[in-house]
Amino acid sequence: MAYSSDIKKSKSDHLININSCGEMRVDEDSHIRRPEGRNDYQLIYVCEGQCVVTAGNNVRVAYAGDCILYKPGDTQDYLLPKHVNSRTYWIHFNGSICERVFNDLMLNDVLVVNTQQNHDVERLISRICRYYNLGIPNREMICSGLMFSVLAFISNEAHRSGNSLDGSEGGKISELISRIKIVPNLDFSVSECAEFCNMSKAHFTRVFKKTVGATPIQFILKIRIERAKELLDFTGKTVADIAESSGFQDQNYFARIFKKQVGLSPTQYRKSEK
Repeated sequence: MAYSSDIKKSKSDHLININSCGEMRVDEDSHIRRPEGRNDYQLIYVCEGQCVVTAGNNVRVAYAGDCILYKPGDTQDYLLPKHVNSRTYWIHFNGSICERVFNDLMLNDVLVVNTQQNHDVERLISRICRYYNLGIPNREMICSGLMFSVLAFISNEAHRSGNSLDGSEGGKISELISRIKIVPNLDFSVSECAEFCNMSKAHFTRVFKKTVGATPIQFILKIRIERAKELLDFTGKTVADIAESSGFQDQNYFARIFKKQVGLSPTQYRKSEK
């Protein structure tokens, strides 16, 4: 892929220029490594599955509804795994206005943003891809306007849910969430989570619920159930093994919680998916 020759010059200092965009569904593991990054900005929106993002010594898993933002020169290292049917939208863009937009929207320290599967974000991104690739009249201005809206929505979500990668409380919450998603079978107690975030248990619980929209216990339980569903879908493991791998020490408790959350027993869910 060309890193500079495919970057167009904007006709206006007030437009965000789309260089290329599209939709990608992987039929094999796709690992993108660009140690020196690109010369333009890049947005990746995870529609389905996962995107595993490595930034230095940190590894974050972006799930459906998450956005990844790379700036010019940022090292890019991300994996789209086949086994979870990963599907993404991607947009490369530039323009002299971009630096100011990222400053105004406080997106310079943001890498992964959970949009809570905001349907407005996904619709706007899909329209950019459609209008740009159809080559409709005035596509530059139309796509630029849509891109401004996308970045504004992402900024709202980033600073509402504490996704910026800094030393703030939001940053610690974001790091904790990534750990829970990556290793859901670890024994995360609320006290240990609060200690990890350098907060009191009561303050941590308040901040976490405001950030995520659920209590720590509810969120951990949700992630564990999602992990169990993946294992039921894509592996031949026994229900007992899946319960343990998902963080449930008691198989009967796992079966009760799974049925309460999903509406089917683990065995029924596996059969229905097949």
